[in-house]
Amino acid sequence: MSSPSVETRDLSACPLCDSSHLAEEPFEYLYEGVAFPGARCRRCGFVFLRRQPAGESFRRMYDAAYFESDYHCGHEERPYFAGEREESASADGLLVLLEREIDKGRLLEVGCAGGYFLAAARKRGWATTGIEISEDASRFARDHLGLDVHTGTLESVPLAPGSFDVVYLGDVLEHVPDPLPTLGRLHDLIRPGGLVAIGGPITLNSIDRRLGLWAMRLLGRRKVLRQAPYHLSEFVPGTLRFALRQAGFETLRMAQSKIPPTARNVRRRAPLEHWAKFLLDVPNAAITGWFGVAGDRALAIARRP
Repeated sequence: MSSPSVETRDLSACPLCDSSHLAEEPFEYLYEGVAFPGARCRRCGFVFLRRQPAGESFRRMYDAAYFESDYHCGHEERPYFAGEREESASADGLLVLLEREIDKGRLLEVGCAGGYFLAAARKRGWATTGIEISEDASRFARDHLGLDVHTGTLESVPLAPGSFDVVYLGDVLEHVPDPLPTLGRLHDLIRPGGLVAIGGPITLNSIDRRLGLWAMRLLGRRKVLRQAPYHLSEFVPGTLRFALRQAGFETLRMAQSKIPPTARNVRRRAPLEHWAKFLLDVPNAAITGWFGVAGDRALAIARRP
């Protein structure tokens, strides 16, 4: 039974291919007394939460505290608003890649947080617009950076079809309740020949996570994550490429990277789990760097034909 304080929705079919042939995954989130179990589609392999937060419960997760402690999924201790230099440097790297594929024009960022990516793009000559569900973050972007940022969602903010040359989602698609309709909406907003860029985690693609889930299944155990279920979906390169194709995009680039291993127990895991992950992450980082596989982050750039 769901707690009356948490509004939820249950999914009976895969959000990407609509198949009802689902298998349980050996993990779940536990948030405000409610379990949010993982599932895997037997047809396309997509992994997602079979129960998801909805309505006001979903919006409440992205309050000011999220940007103080949870924005980087526990991989860093600094809050989002203390990382302008790092966020801007990362933005410049992506913008260079985009500018190799398309002339500067109108750029929309969905889930723009405090606007550091948009500020970097504006500095390089792009005309920028942002959408952000968090009132605190969108207000920061408007008041401190002078950006055109709307508080809301892709569905609630009115935007003209075909009005953008590029749309960017950074660490966003895994958070949205309906990824395929979201990509379809982006397809409508991008002009023919325009680009969508999607950056984010592909955690289940990494060596330690693959081995961890395999061991959980073998032992008949379930990993319980006692935190808000921010990631409603868990993409890997294959399912991300499939989702883009389903939405009418042609993938131009799918690059994998690996978060550098650290001996510091930033996420405060159990010591045995932390050191096991670290010992696997060291060779994993080398493999990803050499061969571009088994990463835990991906950058996809796709074109609207």
